[in-house]
Formats: sequence, C-alpha cells, structure tokens
Amino acid sequence: MGRLPKPIFEITTEREGVDRLVTEQEALKIGNISDAELERIRTKILNLMRLCTRG
Repeated sequence: MGRLPKPIFEITTEREGVDRLVTEQEALKIGNISDAELERIRTKILNLMRLCTRG
C-alpha cells in the first residue's frame, strides 16, 4: 500500500450534530485555545500517527 508524502492534519467539529471541517481560525475560536496550544496538539497527533505507521 502506498503512503502519502506527508500526514494530513484536518480539524473537524460536531457542534452542528455532524462532522464538519473547520479552519484553524475557527478551531482556535471554538476551542478557546491559542496558536501555540493548537501547534502542540498538531505535533502530538502527527507524532502519534508516525508511531502507528512505522514499518
């Protein structure tokens, strides 16, 4: 199976009762988080993805 050149990081919300992609700016506002906090979340998720796809 082929791999993507780099992992994809998408942000979604279910506030309306259905999954919906949101922009980073929307995520910051909805989550009431800073740019730095979002970057820490992104880094942790991408590191976890790398661990899960080793091989």
